[in-house]
Amino acid sequence: MVEQAVRPIVEALVANAPSGWTHAVLHGWAGRGGTSATGGYTPPKDRWNTGVPNPHRELMALAETLRKDRGWEPVSLEFQCRPSGEYRFVAFHDAITRVTGMGSGFQVVLDPDYRLPQPGLQQEPGIAAPAGDPETAVARFRAYLERRAAILGHRDELPPPATAAALDEAERRLGRRLPADLRALYTIADGDGIGYENRYLFQGNAWLSLKSLVAEHTEWSAGERPWYGWDLEWDAVVFDTTPADTVRRCGAHPGWLRFATSEDGNFLAIDTDPARNGRPGQLIRTGRDYDEGPAYLADSVTALLGHYLELLDQGAYERHGDHLSLLEPAGDRAPRQIIGEIPDEVPPTLQAIHINNAAALVDLAPLTAAPHLRRLHLNRSTTADLTPVRELPVESLRITPTTAI
Repeated sequence: MVEQAVRPIVEALVANAPSGWTHAVLHGWAGRGGTSATGGYTPPKDRWNTGVPNPHRELMALAETLRKDRGWEPVSLEFQCRPSGEYRFVAFHDAITRVTGMGSGFQVVLDPDYRLPQPGLQQEPGIAAPAGDPETAVARFRAYLERRAAILGHRDELPPPATAAALDEAERRLGRRLPADLRALYTIADGDGIGYENRYLFQGNAWLSLKSLVAEHTEWSAGERPWYGWDLEWDAVVFDTTPADTVRRCGAHPGWLRFATSEDGNFLAIDTDPARNGRPGQLIRTGRDYDEGPAYLADSVTALLGHYLELLDQGAYERHGDHLSLLEPAGDRAPRQIIGEIPDEVPPTLQAIHINNAAALVDLAPLTAAPHLRRLHLNRSTTADLTPVRELPVESLRITPTTAI
């Protein structure tokens, strides 16, 4: 079984090899949450040529085989092969993991059940009441469907509504109540997919059926590490959202119920456990592209539907066949991260800065204007004084000077 799952990966390495190669190495990681792969080919003269393929499906299939055969989840993998097809394959689980990025090397995990504490777990909980209203949400949703029908020339075909019993069972399995406005929408339709066809009613996101919503929370999330970027979680920093202190600074949280997906590893989620300035039932974006933290979207499903109607009123949409894309206005948000040099005016929203190849000593005093700075990296740069950032909440400080300070 394992050999059958390994062979397609070796074949992919051979098929994508450059001319004259003599040796290939692929280091990978695979689990329920996804895969990653690094490595390269060695051509003649020992010149290292990077660029191995990432056979995602094959790695996922191999991970599934090892999960069933050995009970390992997740797994780290190493493949070495030669043009003859001869290969060496090693798999190991959690104790030793190859890490990529700055420094590379290996990570040794002595306690595989330990998880680094996420900063958001220590934040004060929100005490405000939910902002959503089920009656308003239903009225807006029906109006939204009517407007779509007028533009598309036909009504969206949707699945039958979820029953009250199905909603109660879903909440029992989730261990949490759905916000009243989202629950009300499920009494109109159980998601927006029929078979493999979705209507993508939530701005390019497929609205999940109750069954899929529960599975996302109870099955697919099981065993995943706290945030994306698993092999770097020891060096991770989770940014705060805008507005600040609305969503917990976590990569994932049991109070986030993913109810819609863009089908690329990203989700819209209901936040049932907000931070101090948030409200239960608020909407966030989370998933593959949000490895530095979630993004705040709206205070409720009700508010989001109102926003959709406003965009339609403004004519801010494009039609692509049977799909309708709403056009969000261009935003002018102050940056959370800067890669380069310290600007003349440091935005107070700044949470990370990477300063590269500074010719002179870097003066960090201007960064005191960024009270939420959490990551400061000086790459091939030097500074004579770190005291300006002493009172800032910096969680990741890295300095790689070109010369001695």
